[in-house]
Amino acid sequence: MIQKEFKNRRASKMREQTVQLQHSHVDNESYVLTGNDKLALTVIHQRKLIIAPTLDVDLGYRYPEAEKIFRVSTGEIVDKLNSLWKMEYLQRDLCATIVKCPKCGAYKLILRIQCPYCGSFKLIKGNSIKHYPCGHIDFENEFIKTNELFCPNCNKKLEKLGLDYMRIGVWYGCLECEKRFGEPKELLHCSDCDKNYERDDLVLEPIFSFKIDEIKVGDLLLDIDIKRLDEALSEKWIVEIPGKIVGESGIEHNFSVALTSRGLLGKKAFIDIEYATNLVDEYVIMQFFAKLVDVKSDIGLLVGIPQFSKEAKRLAETYKIKVLEENRLTDLIDKIIGYLDSVEVKVPNA
Repeated sequence: MIQKEFKNRRASKMREQTVQLQHSHVDNESYVLTGNDKLALTVIHQRKLIIAPTLDVDLGYRYPEAEKIFRVSTGEIVDKLNSLWKMEYLQRDLCATIVKCPKCGAYKLILRIQCPYCGSFKLIKGNSIKHYPCGHIDFENEFIKTNELFCPNCNKKLEKLGLDYMRIGVWYGCLECEKRFGEPKELLHCSDCDKNYERDDLVLEPIFSFKIDEIKVGDLLLDIDIKRLDEALSEKWIVEIPGKIVGESGIEHNFSVALTSRGLLGKKAFIDIEYATNLVDEYVIMQFFAKLVDVKSDIGLLVGIPQFSKEAKRLAETYKIKVLEENRLTDLIDKIIGYLDSVEVKVPNA
C-alpha cells in the first residue's frame, strides 16, 4: 500500500512537471539551438523519422524515441519539441486527442457504468428479448423454460420471432432496482483524486507528432561545420549541400554532400554524414551502397559521427566503402580532403 502511494505521488509529480512544460510559453528569441539539438535534428532528418507519441498510463503520453535522440528527460522533451517547432525546425501534426481529470490532471481514468434510474453500480448485461403483446423486456435466460420461451411477465408462450417477440441485442440490468435499460450512464473515475466525472466534464488534450522541416535542413547542415567543409572543397569541386541526385532507377537520392570536379569531365563524388546518439549501424552501410550503385558514382565516402558499430565496419569492408569516423565533423575535414585528393589521382579524367 505504501509502495503504491509512493508510486502515485511520484507519477503525479512527474505529470505536474510535464504539464507545466507543455503549457509553458517559449520565448524563441531567448532559446538557443545547442550543438546537441543540431545533432539530434540531423539524426531525425537523415533517418526520415516521424516523432510520434506513445500513450502512457501515468503521464498520458511520452516521446521515448525523442528522449533518446535529444538525451533529455521525459519532463523536458515536450518543451524541447515545441521550441523547435516554433523555431520552424520541426513541423507538427495533430495525431490524437486524449482526456484527463479536470481536477488533478491525471490520465488514469476508469470507465464506470451506472444505473440511470437509481444510481447503483451493480449492473449485469446480456442478450435481451422484447415480448410484443405485453411490451416486457428482459434477458433471454429469463424467458427460457423447459427449452421453450415464455414471457416472465404475462406467462404467454413466445411463438414466432418477429411476430410476437424480437431479439433486441445486449441490454443492462440493475441488481438494486431491477430495471432493464439499453444504455447505462457512463462515468469516468479518476484513481488519483478518487472522484467520478461525466464525459463532458473531462479536459481534452491534443497530442502531436513531429517531423523535420525540409526548408530549414540546408541551413541546419551548414550550421554544423559542413560550411567549413564546403569552403575547403570549393577550390577543386563544385559543392552541393545537401545533394539531390536521380539514379538510373528514377529514384531521387539525398546525399549530405554532392561534389562535381572542376575538370573537363566533371567526376562525381558523394558523401553521406551519418550522426548517431550511440553507434552508426550496418543499415546505413547498406543504404549508402544501394545509393552509390544507382547513381553510378566515381567516388563515395561515408562519415560516421561519433563512430560505426563493429558490424557496420565489417559490412563496409565487404562492400568496399570508405568510412571515416570521429566525435565531431570538424576533426574529420582534413581526412575527408586527404581522401578525396588521393582518389582523384587514381580516377583518370579521360
